[in-house]
Amino acid sequence: INTSFTTLVALTALFFFGGSLTQNFALVLIAGVIAGTYSSICIASPLLVTYADYIANKKVPSEK
Repeated sequence: INTSFTTLVALTALFFFGGSLTQNFALVLIAGVIAGTYSSICIASPLLVTYADYIANKKVPSEK
């Protein structure tokens, strides 16, 4: 989260103080950073926990 926030601060500065092409580029990067941060926190983390629980509870087939 700290890295994303720092990146957003820099991109916000580019958006407000940059030229027209730089503003468009910064806007697209801001959208990407927000989407990536959301994905990492709200989607990937629960999937990892679910997968870890599945692996931990998976039964090893016994030899007979």
